[in-house]
Amino acid sequence: MKIGGPKMVPISKTRNLLMVHLLDDKTYDILSKEEALEEVQRLREEIKSWLKDHEAAIDADSWLFIDGELTSNEDPFGYFYLLYKIHKISSSDDVICAPQDQFACCEEA
Repeated sequence: MKIGGPKMVPISKTRNLLMVHLLDDKTYDILSKEEALEEVQRLREEIKSWLKDHEAAIDADSWLFIDGELTSNEDPFGYFYLLYKIHKISSSDDVICAPQDQFACCEEA
């Protein structure tokens, strides 16, 4: 038996599924804005320290790229979107986290 064709899912169901993922405390920690910004700073410092410790093993272009990304990044948080696995017979969903600049093509629309 072949099941195919487009499938429409109500936005309310999509939002509910997304919230099930995001509120799963076995997968995610809910941070306050202040906690999240502290974590961003901690991670930036950790990456800078790693770059310094491994400078001899990293080619100049890669080092400059990573350092440049750390310096120029104004929005360090990823964005979630929900995709359905349409190739499966059952309805399942995947949450994707992408860097903010992944959506740059959509911002002008």
